[in-house]
Amino acid sequence: MGFVYGMKGAGAWQVKREANLLDGAAPFYRCYTCADGKFVAVGSIEPQFFAIMIERLGIDLAQYGGQNDRSKWPAQHQMLEAVFAEKDRDEWDAIFAGTDACVTPVLDYEEAALHPANAARQTHFEQTGWTHPQIAPRLASQPLAKAFAKPDKGADHMVILSAAGLGEADIAALVATGAVIAG
Repeated sequence: MGFVYGMKGAGAWQVKREANLLDGAAPFYRCYTCADGKFVAVGSIEPQFFAIMIERLGIDLAQYGGQNDRSKWPAQHQMLEAVFAEKDRDEWDAIFAGTDACVTPVLDYEEAALHPANAARQTHFEQTGWTHPQIAPRLASQPLAKAFAKPDKGADHMVILSAAGLGEADIAALVATGAVIAG
């Protein structure tokens, strides 16, 4: 929040939604719907990244106008909205692959687990049919998790309830009424 308060102090941030550089007002920093109903995220703030994005989208820069001309942002947003709606998300992913345009696919959690960047970093693993995210953040010297133990239902009830101040008789009464499932 330091950034937001700093921008506000400098007169460059408003409390109003979608009125600021990083909250959807800027057409070059927001998400767009693609032809297949999926989304791409655009974060082309720096001029060199913005130039690559415009070039890959096939947009005439003179027609688009100045990147930081706020008076043009509504029309620029409409232009980008129309262009991104012409192709599927994965088509845009291929068009922007390997570039510094800062245009990326918005993935659901299943797609994210399988994405090549996450696979290369081994950010997830499978165990007994379940996908598990690795511990994060993970330091370079930290080993990857190989398995997670799944506790049995009610296995720790004595420890937990004792730590909460209940005695053995109170716990036994809760188990007897079915309020607590014993392991």
